[in-house]
Amino acid sequence: MKILTVYDSNAKLLEQKSQPINLDVEEGLLEAKNIISALKDTIIPLMPAAGLAAPQIDIFKQVFIYNWNRQIENLEIVINPIIKPLEDELNFDWELCFSAISDNCYKAAYIPRFSKIIASYYDIDGGHKNKLLEGFVARIFQHEFDHLLGIVNINKEGSKVREFPNKEECIDFFKEIREKQPIK
Repeated sequence: MKILTVYDSNAKLLEQKSQPINLDVEEGLLEAKNIISALKDTIIPLMPAAGLAAPQIDIFKQVFIYNWNRQIENLEIVINPIIKPLEDELNFDWELCFSAISDNCYKAAYIPRFSKIIASYYDIDGGHKNKLLEGFVARIFQHEFDHLLGIVNINKEGSKVREFPNKEECIDFFKEIREKQPIK
């Protein structure tokens, strides 16, 4: 599926809030499974990647996939998430977003995120999960969660945006950042 970007004529859709999936009925679980399948089909050719939310593929439901190390085997499914910060401490870092890049425009955002969160959500079988997330994985979770609220990282309050003239310079910038701050 095509990823909706801020450069598309229908970019305003990315500002739309997503609706929860009704997991109390079999149709809701089937809907979630179909969305997850579409998300995986979209993200796998783009790996390594940290996550993708349903609104990015023009499905406005509270579903996303993410992983802590950008590897296919570690993709986790999230349905109807809730985030609770554990402390006021914020960390600032650079983020890319599939919805903020196109063939001729690459934008990254320097964004504050909570350092530690409790993430509550449902998995693909409707099982409830509570996870303590810290650091990079907490950042990814919050980034994808923002999509469900209609927020793209470059438009998030408090973000500083940097534009790159081409894909190579963007990749080099993030490669340098990762070398200084490896994923934990």
